[in-house]
Amino acid sequence: ELHVIAAGSLLEFALEEIPSFAVGRIRSLYMYPFSFDEFMSAQGLGLQLEAVRSASPDQPLIDTLHKQLTDQLRCFMLVGGMPEAVSTWVETHDYLACAHVHNDIMETYQDDFNKYKKRISPDLLRKVLRSVARQSGTKFIYNRADEESRSDKVKQALQKLTLAGLVTPVTHTSADGVPLGAQENERSIKYLFLDTGLLLTWQGIPASDILLASDVDLVNKGPVAEVLAGLEIIKNKDCFQRTEMFYWQHESKNGNAEVDYLDTCGGVVLHMEVKASAQGAMQSLYLFMRKKRLHTAVRTSLENFGAYDYIDPIPENNDPNPLRHIEIYPLYAISHLTTDTLIMSIL
Repeated sequence: ELHVIAAGSLLEFALEEIPSFAVGRIRSLYMYPFSFDEFMSAQGLGLQLEAVRSASPDQPLIDTLHKQLTDQLRCFMLVGGMPEAVSTWVETHDYLACAHVHNDIMETYQDDFNKYKKRISPDLLRKVLRSVARQSGTKFIYNRADEESRSDKVKQALQKLTLAGLVTPVTHTSADGVPLGAQENERSIKYLFLDTGLLLTWQGIPASDILLASDVDLVNKGPVAEVLAGLEIIKNKDCFQRTEMFYWQHESKNGNAEVDYLDTCGGVVLHMEVKASAQGAMQSLYLFMRKKRLHTAVRTSLENFGAYDYIDPIPENNDPNPLRHIEIYPLYAISHLTTDTLIMSIL
């Protein structure tokens, strides 16, 4: 009996050429670029990771260690998790050398599209992939990808890019219960680009914009922090299942509200807002908690571990308990969002 292993960025494209599969004899494992923890391990910084795993909102890290980790996170945003880029960074600590690797990877991806031109236009795939990069962090608008192509063609291109693992959809859900996909609205989808390093290089964002930005500006201005948070959630999922990602939004005449990510673990829904701000600016998350009668949620940013409570002044749905509790997790500790400790705090 011969076992065959196949891997590749466009493997799903190639599999579509096969007329049929032997049911039950093929196992798929979904691989992703390095996570932040893996990036740290590649640099021999395992002791710092152990400290992160021991920290919590009740036991934050010492300031010097927290600063070291946020500095490493900025590096990770720029280098990304593509193995060759990480290897180049470990050897050279040169952002420009990593950018050359990123450009080579993006050129190779786009050149590979030509292999499948009988099924879909390679030029359209390139335009749509570029548009995903430009629309990161926002609801995807089809006609911004290619004004000359019908929306169904753009959707087809997005489906192909999703199968190839180059983008990941984040679908709006009303979040009325588990499973979150039971209330999804496919008319409102955001897309995550494969890797922040590739994204920033392809967009021409200079390293100084990431390294010198204030903590608040880095998280609140531009999509990179939100994209990184989503990618970290994906990388810590079960590798035997294709990951589904969700967010929540509320549209009204007075303005829109949005909670960046909703996730489930152990039957519990985790609600996460990527935001660095004072408590008074968390109106989207507060509105979501009010409407869903939730009393605990998560905020992630470049802040240290922490937590705070507030009283909702206008609770809805006859909620007898107006107390809300927000747990703060640093972006470098996103993997902690699936731990039993957080689940117990929410319960």
